[in-house]
Amino acid sequence: GSPLSEEEQAFLWNVPLMVAAGDGIASEPKLVMMKEKTLKLPGIAANGAAVLLNAGQQSLFRVNYGPELTGRLAKVLPTLSAIDRASLISDNLALAKAGRTPLEQVLTLLASLKGEESFVVWSVVRDTLSFLKPKIMELGEDIFAKFREFAGHLARACFADRGWDSKPDDGHLDTLLRAIAISLQLTYNDGDESLLAEVRRRVSAYAADPKGCKVLAGDLIVPAFRFLLKNGGAAEYAQIQAVYDAVDTNVEKKNVLLSLGATSSPELKRRTMDWSLAEVKVQDFFYPFHGVAFSGPVGRDIAWNFFQTNFDALFDKLRNASPSLMNAVIIYCCSAFSTKDKANELAAYLLEEKKTELKANKRCIDQMLESMRANAEFIEKCKTSSVASAATWD
Repeated sequence: GSPLSEEEQAFLWNVPLMVAAGDGIASEPKLVMMKEKTLKLPGIAANGAAVLLNAGQQSLFRVNYGPELTGRLAKVLPTLSAIDRASLISDNLALAKAGRTPLEQVLTLLASLKGEESFVVWSVVRDTLSFLKPKIMELGEDIFAKFREFAGHLARACFADRGWDSKPDDGHLDTLLRAIAISLQLTYNDGDESLLAEVRRRVSAYAADPKGCKVLAGDLIVPAFRFLLKNGGAAEYAQIQAVYDAVDTNVEKKNVLLSLGATSSPELKRRTMDWSLAEVKVQDFFYPFHGVAFSGPVGRDIAWNFFQTNFDALFDKLRNASPSLMNAVIIYCCSAFSTKDKANELAAYLLEEKKTELKANKRCIDQMLESMRANAEFIEKCKTSSVASAATWD
């Protein structure tokens, strides 16, 4: 934007702080108005007291408490309101992304969740783990295995005794929370044989009768398909691909398209992309590319190589389509990387070698590369922090 004038630079906003501390941290907070650039609250954190400066999240700012005060808040986390528990996690993640606070603080808060029952909190946990997963993957197999164990513990805590099936007294948020719980289980507990058996039973029932099946809720179809494909083989792949022709609605077909790339077989990943390019209608054919690219390091290489090898066919298929469809193809095939070297490689190909063909997609490509480089910087910081040590996850 335009540079601020001297008058604008001198202007100060009054910032309302809702302060809660010590024994009263879970009770009614006190309103304190911050009218200057700095405000001192003497003694508020004395004697090891925990402090909240935006209790109830009434004001639009994030609070960087630092390691010591975050540790105090972690100890009393279960006593805080759901919105404060969720916001402490999301604020610390946002600050960690910006390099303002250590990522370890996020892990400390996640590990402090006890008997959590709030949909709001678990939705933040799900999104936090989803952001961290591909970044921690870059720290090596040993650390990633520790992360999966950590996330798997949270997933099992969330699932607890909720079960797969709805209950008569379920409210709307109960239904949404059950979906999160099962999705977390399916994402972070690979190799669980009892879970695999349950998923196989439910997917088989759905595949046999997609219209009449009552044992696989609509919001669990894609996670269940992906889990079975990742832990299965060619037979499971054929079973799920057959669903594509057996169902009628575009939503049901899209469930298959979003899932097939999760197969553990590199050969089947390539077959998925070839089949989709050749057989699936233009407005949907790119969905399987996402599943392949975001299935892991092998998948993202397959997707990127496919994009280069089949660029002419992709460009021809989308010649008369909206540029937004090519944007989707680019994002789904190319954005799973998180190193500066790969960002430079992509830039050379997309912005130089294919500059003419992709001139309408330049903004999308620039945004993708900016995000990729930001992720690369975040990962580099992680590599030099205690997050890269196995002891941190124990």
